[in-house]
Amino acid sequence: MPGIRRTDIKYILRLFLLIYIPIGLLSFSSYHLRFLNEFEQTHDLLLQDQDQYLSSMERVIDLQYEKLYQDLFVLVSANEMITYKSKQTPESQQDLELLFLRIAKSKNSFDQIRFLDERGQEIIRVNSRENEPTLMPAEQLQNKQTRYYFQETSLLKENEIYVSDMDLNMEYQEVEVPHKPMIRVSTPLFDSQDQFMGIAIINYHAGSLLALFEQEVQEHYDFRLHAHVLNNNGYYLFHPDPQMGFGFMLDGKENNTLSKEDPSFWADMQEADQGSHQHDNQLYTFHRMTPGLNTDKSVVNKSPWILMAHTDLTQTPLLANNIFGGLEKRDFLDLLGLAVLAFILSIFVYYLKKDKRQLLLAGKIITSTHNAVLVTNHKNRILSVNEAFEKITGFKKEEVIGQSPNMFKSGKESRSFYRKMWQELDHTGEWEGELWDLKKNGVFYPKTMRISAIREGYTNRATMYIGIFTDLTSLKQEPVISNHLQYHGQDTQLPSEPLLSRLLENNIKDRKADLFLLCFRILNNNFESLEKTESRQLIEGVLSRIRMTLKPEDLLAQTGRNQFVLSPANIHEKKHMDAYLERFFTLCKQPISHKGETFTLKIKGGITRFPQDASNSYDLLVNGYLAMTNAFRFPNVDYQYFSHEIKNKSDYDFTIESNLQAALRKQEFHLVYQPQIDLENSQVIGAEALIRWNHPSLGMIPPSKFIPIAERSGFIVTLGYWIIKTAFRELSEIHSELPDDFRLSINLSVLQFNDHHLLDFVIQTGALYHIDFEQIEIEITETVLMSDIDTIHQTIEAFHQIGISVAIDDFGTGFSSLSYLNKLPINKLKVDRTFIRHYPETDDGKMVSIIADLARNLNLKLLMEGAETQDQIEFLRTLGYNYVQGYYYAKPLIKDDFSLYLEETKKPPID
Repeated sequence: MPGIRRTDIKYILRLFLLIYIPIGLLSFSSYHLRFLNEFEQTHDLLLQDQDQYLSSMERVIDLQYEKLYQDLFVLVSANEMITYKSKQTPESQQDLELLFLRIAKSKNSFDQIRFLDERGQEIIRVNSRENEPTLMPAEQLQNKQTRYYFQETSLLKENEIYVSDMDLNMEYQEVEVPHKPMIRVSTPLFDSQDQFMGIAIINYHAGSLLALFEQEVQEHYDFRLHAHVLNNNGYYLFHPDPQMGFGFMLDGKENNTLSKEDPSFWADMQEADQGSHQHDNQLYTFHRMTPGLNTDKSVVNKSPWILMAHTDLTQTPLLANNIFGGLEKRDFLDLLGLAVLAFILSIFVYYLKKDKRQLLLAGKIITSTHNAVLVTNHKNRILSVNEAFEKITGFKKEEVIGQSPNMFKSGKESRSFYRKMWQELDHTGEWEGELWDLKKNGVFYPKTMRISAIREGYTNRATMYIGIFTDLTSLKQEPVISNHLQYHGQDTQLPSEPLLSRLLENNIKDRKADLFLLCFRILNNNFESLEKTESRQLIEGVLSRIRMTLKPEDLLAQTGRNQFVLSPANIHEKKHMDAYLERFFTLCKQPISHKGETFTLKIKGGITRFPQDASNSYDLLVNGYLAMTNAFRFPNVDYQYFSHEIKNKSDYDFTIESNLQAALRKQEFHLVYQPQIDLENSQVIGAEALIRWNHPSLGMIPPSKFIPIAERSGFIVTLGYWIIKTAFRELSEIHSELPDDFRLSINLSVLQFNDHHLLDFVIQTGALYHIDFEQIEIEITETVLMSDIDTIHQTIEAFHQIGISVAIDDFGTGFSSLSYLNKLPINKLKVDRTFIRHYPETDDGKMVSIIADLARNLNLKLLMEGAETQDQIEFLRTLGYNYVQGYYYAKPLIKDDFSLYLEETKKPPID
């Protein structure tokens, strides 16, 4: 083959420049336009993120303020405060001080709770430093008459609230160190003659509120966002750099204000309540709000805030990876590839005018490039491939020459994809894009490809096509792995909730047949004794069984550590779903062996149905969770189908839970007392204090409805303390009428029994009302016994030491081991009413008799609940039961009626 002459090189270079310069400029412009478009989209998305974050923080602020208002009104509407308003005595002040201490102990965010009289003199001040509330002695109380918050609050009407701006706490005219961001919330107080008598004020440590700004950023926004909070003068109340905050109170930091840092931005802020601002590569969004006004309460707050979100655009991947003019490293490689392609095209165009020997020279140049090259004729038959093609695809040159490139199709691209590709090739002579092809070993791989048509000069017909492509497997791998981790459970690799919602939506689109959804949770008490890894292994064991029941098209997803969702694709009728559920739960409940132990897992499930129960994936999942939660109410039920009754009950429970706090504040609760009778002489030996709730619109709400909800929400602890205090107060009021050896029984929930403040509260409240603890008995259920036995023993012994006895309530209905009765210092068993209810009609009383023998052998007293007939009373006497509580003798009575009942029963019994 003759050598390449200088004239050939000049011609090829000239052709190369003619081809490459317009293609290169067009590609560069395309990349730059793409960059501008992506930058605009990123800019808009970041603005949306910032606006969403600020809106979210506005709701967080309003929620925190609403809680603060509720706490303030709990304080001013408490019985102790009402008593003090009507009669200001040392005793009523002492009660008020105890109230302040209790509230401070339960609220870690309160720095101070104070009561100032009408002259601004502190009457009560509780400091909560290092989470230890301290009642300050009289000599340390100060006069705050000149402080702005006293002057502002004293002008308000009853139930109006004054809210201060945030500043740093000051002690003795100096900023306290370390700095404490503080917000003061106060309300005026009026005595029973409506005369102003002072203010109640809470110093709220705003550090916990400010921490939420940073927490929200760290959890959801990473590098994209930094949060700022400014007061109305542009000074920072919160800034990522702590040194920038509260410049208006600190010497030498007077210039730490946005009004001096960026006057133009500050001027824009003064003209609008919200907006955005960009300076260089810094993007800002701001919202103006007055915190605490989004409430139904009457609030005076003269200090608006400006919430600001800031993003450094140079930290975004789009700009961080930018090299020049919007080009990334990969784009420069593409331009280089284009240069190679243009050079190859130049050679082909040049040698098309030569004989076949010159075409072989072009073939050698093709083999020297690192990109794969494939040359076809106008009939789309392969003429030549290079060595890079063989390495990438696995096909040898001899295997593909004369074949159509269709042999590499993956099937992932549609016919319309290839139709558009050929239309573009015919129209412009060029095509560029990404597609999936098939290697010789059957593996699919992504690639980027450029195809150029070689045309005859005088006919302009395509005589050959040159395709140059690059394997993108390594470039695609990292995003694929990242995307997989984002949408799949780390341990089970099942789809997580975000992906589940998308898959469900796809499944229900244009669906004509019914779709069933099973939400289920895997439970086992033994998990508490296992390491996390072992728990995962047990759960994986159950999942492997579940997968045995599934078909490839069925959907299984993980929505929590031990919570899952399953949707069988081909089950459309309830009878078929029932049959599947029978197999499912039978298989799941079979014992699993692990490290020499056998575990029987508990599965609870809820089933919902599209379209009868819901029309979208979100409502479908919510209904499934509701049905599953309802199944937990029934120990012997594995699953529940969703129904509107379940939805209504959930709504009713939410109504009850949302009204509990207000009910306590509005004094809607009261106590009743059901007498307990000695079977030997029919005399009253005690009573059980029972709570009742009379709601103004819902009427009488049974304890069986609101007590479980209070326990789930944790409100039962607060309610339990109210019961103890009310019972002690009313017991002291009828103390003179009580018979000898009288004991008042008070129920304690699991949460309250485990509260380490319980014993101190009982002792303090008992001392307040001069209670003889020998007249008090606490009742705990068998559920309490399922926790740490040593701790339970210590707590019961502590009650015994002050004279309080302990009884097991609802005995026989729990799941605890009877061995606890022999280990714990229990005084009495209260047998549940279900064991006597149907005697003698359908119950021969065997269980009641067995329990009597058990108590006799353990030397425990016995009390039967719910005895209502003479036959039942006589039967219990013959078995040796000591006491009875039921409608046969008396229903639960309010305090005054119970007092009358005591008077009547003092009369000698009639034989």
